[in-house]
Amino acid sequence: MIAKMICGTLQSVCDSVLPQIDKYLPGGTGHQTFEDLRKLRNKRLAHHDIAGSVELTDPTDAGIEDFYRDTLEIVSLLMHLVKGVACDMGDTISIYAMYARYFWASARGERTEGHPQYKSSPIEFEPLADK
Repeated sequence: MIAKMICGTLQSVCDSVLPQIDKYLPGGTGHQTFEDLRKLRNKRLAHHDIAGSVELTDPTDAGIEDFYRDTLEIVSLLMHLVKGVACDMGDTISIYAMYARYFWASARGERTEGHPQYKSSPIEFEPLADK
């Protein structure tokens, strides 16, 4: 009796996680955001290919937020299925927010607009005149 209840519960968790994973597979509504984030990671962040040999489209903030929330939910459900642990990954947001801030700060560089410590240069530099 208890085994049937556990199997039923696990099946319902499995049934709820599969559509979320399918959302980011080819043909899913979030697949383009997933691909944009993967290209951004591979070309600009991981390999520092800033020269722009590949045309990249920046994912929208809403797409990134949806991807982040869906990932938290997927990981929480998979932890429940695989390890039998009930955890709310939303509780980890505050812990990793600090690390994420430092990561993006280093990925952008202090002279890039949007960096947390960005300050526009008060000194205007003029090109040297040709002699």
